[in-house]
Amino acid sequence: MVNKLQIWLTILFYFVALAASGSAAPATEIQVTDLRNYRVQSFTTDGGLSVDSLLHVTRLQDGRIVIVGTRGEPVLFDGVRFAKPEITSNQRIDNDSGARMSLQTPDGALWFARQKAGLLRLQGGELSQLSDIETTSLALSYDQKRVLVGTRTEVLEFAANRPEKHLQPKPRVIATPGVIVLALLESADGAIWIATGDGLFVLPKGAKAPQRFAEPRLAHTLIWALHQDSAGRLLIGTRGLGLAVLASARMDAPLHFVGLEQGLPHLVIRAITESGGAIWLATAGGGVARMLGEKIEVFDSQNGLTSNTVTWVTADLGGVIWVATAGAGLNRLWPSPFRKITDLRGRSGGFFYAIHRDPRGRLWLGSNWGLSRVQGNQMVQTWAPGEGQAGSVISIVDAINPGSAGPEVLLVSTRRGVFRFYINDERFERVPGTEQFPQARLFVAQLLPRFESAATLATQPNSLLDASARTFTYPLLAQQGQLYAITDAALVPLFALPKGADITDIERRDGQPLLIASTQGLFQFDGESVRALGTRVRADALLALANRTLIGGAGLSYVDASGVHALGFGEFTGENGAGYRSALRQVSGMTSENDNIWITTGNGLYRMQKQVLARATTEISLPVPQQLMLAAGLASTEFEATPQSALLHEGKVWLASTGGVTVLDPALAALVPVKMSLSMRGIEAEQIEYAPALGAILTPKVLPAGTRRVRLRFAALPASHAQSLAISFRLLPVETQFRLDLGQREAVYAALAPGDYRFELRATVPGAATHNAQLDSEPLSYHFSIAPKPIERQSVQVALGLGLLLLLSTLPMLHIFGLRRQRQRLTHEVSEKTHALELLARTDSLTQLANRRFYDEQVQTMLSESKLGGLLMMDIDFFKRYNDHYGHQAGDACLRAVSRCLAQFADEKKLFAARIGGEEFALLLQPNESTGDLTQQLCEIAEQVCTRVRNLKIAHSTSECGYVTMSVGAALTERFESADALIQRCDGALYQAKAAGRDRWQLATRTNLIGESIEP
Repeated sequence: MVNKLQIWLTILFYFVALAASGSAAPATEIQVTDLRNYRVQSFTTDGGLSVDSLLHVTRLQDGRIVIVGTRGEPVLFDGVRFAKPEITSNQRIDNDSGARMSLQTPDGALWFARQKAGLLRLQGGELSQLSDIETTSLALSYDQKRVLVGTRTEVLEFAANRPEKHLQPKPRVIATPGVIVLALLESADGAIWIATGDGLFVLPKGAKAPQRFAEPRLAHTLIWALHQDSAGRLLIGTRGLGLAVLASARMDAPLHFVGLEQGLPHLVIRAITESGGAIWLATAGGGVARMLGEKIEVFDSQNGLTSNTVTWVTADLGGVIWVATAGAGLNRLWPSPFRKITDLRGRSGGFFYAIHRDPRGRLWLGSNWGLSRVQGNQMVQTWAPGEGQAGSVISIVDAINPGSAGPEVLLVSTRRGVFRFYINDERFERVPGTEQFPQARLFVAQLLPRFESAATLATQPNSLLDASARTFTYPLLAQQGQLYAITDAALVPLFALPKGADITDIERRDGQPLLIASTQGLFQFDGESVRALGTRVRADALLALANRTLIGGAGLSYVDASGVHALGFGEFTGENGAGYRSALRQVSGMTSENDNIWITTGNGLYRMQKQVLARATTEISLPVPQQLMLAAGLASTEFEATPQSALLHEGKVWLASTGGVTVLDPALAALVPVKMSLSMRGIEAEQIEYAPALGAILTPKVLPAGTRRVRLRFAALPASHAQSLAISFRLLPVETQFRLDLGQREAVYAALAPGDYRFELRATVPGAATHNAQLDSEPLSYHFSIAPKPIERQSVQVALGLGLLLLLSTLPMLHIFGLRRQRQRLTHEVSEKTHALELLARTDSLTQLANRRFYDEQVQTMLSESKLGGLLMMDIDFFKRYNDHYGHQAGDACLRAVSRCLAQFADEKKLFAARIGGEEFALLLQPNESTGDLTQQLCEIAEQVCTRVRNLKIAHSTSECGYVTMSVGAALTERFESADALIQRCDGALYQAKAAGRDRWQLATRTNLIGESIEP
């Protein structure tokens, strides 16, 4: 009865704990007080962005962001993939009239201000042109019912929810400052503030003409940005004067400037946003500045920003900051709970084994750098007992100096023995008898008076007798399975564990027998004898709770008065995507703070609720722990098996790992992400894509008859937290088990039959405690069907059957002939489809050459024959420059032209041609029976390839030649040579041709190696 009651009470407690942690509404903003708690993630053209020079970023209502660059169409980003806006009409936002900035109105419509072709509005997939006047800025009115539009001379006004759908030659003009309008803002009193290239103007409510702001310093200054913060201040970003701050949005309000003297990194402010009580400023040369009260912090290229020239900054409710740069793509500043500790030279590396806080609150670090002290936010190396691994400090404790004002002393265990460190004069001396203890660990514990040598210890000069508890407090030294007490005079042996049981940790609970963790399980020492507790499973770390002691090893267990009990976990997914039960990877240390227990392992850091672990039983699986890895800002995912790997200090968790020391803010680590949702972004059938209009939901589709290949795209929104979700999917009835998307956010099925299908998505936060991320739906279902061909319809099949029966009963011979024709037709259809699929699987869609997969097969086939052959690998010179200068469409046309040239040449020479990369191609000289000089043939082919590509005369103004050219690497096959070795030699020759000036070829030898990275 008691056991059942305990189980039900535990279940009730779990549900209460889960509800308390997961049901609370997410905070509107994450407040991070230290800018060093941010990490940066970059997105450029290498990751799918269409252009690296960006102008504007807008956060959309569905959680995506829209990015506007200096050329081309705007780009939508869901946190993982970049895509063009969903436009169902034939109109496009082309390169010549690319957008300058964007805005979303409450009805979900996207507005684009264009440099040459006026104002566009996108809603429901329909693109409408509202004005052909060049637009320079956009803003929503204070009541969000109107859109304010700036031009080169005027301010126009449109209804936000009832826009005109056709060209409007004379829109409503509400102000004419006469100069270019760069930013607009309507304050609560109805006044419209107009930032221009020639100062600041104000149009009071009801006025007919704008007034120039009277402040002389702003009278003719270029104003880039306007923002009214939560305190009602008007923030004005200028070019050359820094940030101007009006105490309120009134012309007579006090004004002051924030510049270099106040800590601003640059005096050109391009954009302003507010998040978490802080003001973020985009500067045109100093990175991003954050104002928190009067404090200004800078996040620039030294912190990981890809460029200090910032054009726009936008904040998410989840505390994520999006930063657009001029030429270096998009950056996401992600608030991290971790802060790295570095030395005076900025280094954070090294293998750290121990963190110790002395009685005066000073922090000491032990690592393979020796002993270091933390001063402020830096560590200062104090002493090393030797060089290399000999200089490693394994553990640190306080030396006991009772009843006197003697010197402050630390005991430090190293690979050369144990040393006393006198803090005041920084003097070291070795503890006698420890020279042979290279792996010793230090602890501090109280010894019960039943210990037979207590009287001897009490006579030592510096022993401490606690009269109230009648226990002796001593530093202890563990060397493998032996434990010693350290006195000023000698090492006093206490006990020895059985052979092979090395001591890993000691519980320091006052007034209780010593609890010993070892490599062969748990032991207890009562002052007289040692006895084993429970199983012989390895124990590495101990943590005392109220009614039990937590044991860390291969997973978690606990010991109480009734014995040792193993704890299990529900199934969860680690960072590598593999699902597993139970086990935390080798627990190496534990510490606790107010609500949490932090567990260091060989596979990252875990957080669990202290109350849950204090009441856990073996009958119920524990909730999934929150896993913190490198992506969260952890210095390393590997912790040494030492009880001093984690320490609580001033409310923060200090962590020593193989990658350095990090400080964890538990409040940030426990934050619940903003509400997440799953959505279908499109379905593609046989290269025909169906996508929802902006803000719409993808409706069920009936795909055309004959469809076999289907690609489904999906997303987790908002984009700020999209990568924190692990999404799995399945397609019923094709598959019954869910499988991870591995970050691709798409699922492809190559051979589906006609019928009805249900595509299901579900998402989890990897390692999130109690899975407390808010999801709109789990799983999300999407239905579609594939229409059958006429021959596949049941009614048609029944009619054919009746006809065949009739023919069988009347004309047996006709039936036989009909069956033959039908079999031939079906066989032909299957053959055609099979051939088409094989061709599709082996052909590059852009160039119609063989693809990489077919090329790899041909190389293996050629090498499997014991005959000589040859390989030529070639690369279009400066192709990235070509793409950047002429655009990707011209780049595709160039690739097709070069491919046609190579295909024709391959036909003439009976070669095998393939496209093996973006601008990389290959030709195979197949083995033959001829006795001619293959080396000469290979060289002639390489020379002719360079000549034919050069003779195409494709203009390339950014190349030294002026035309598109090709560099070629050639290699003859050798006996018993692997494909990797052949390709490596050939690739090395190609890089030599590049290094020699391009537009040439190079024959490979065994000494060819790939050199330094050369621009393609």
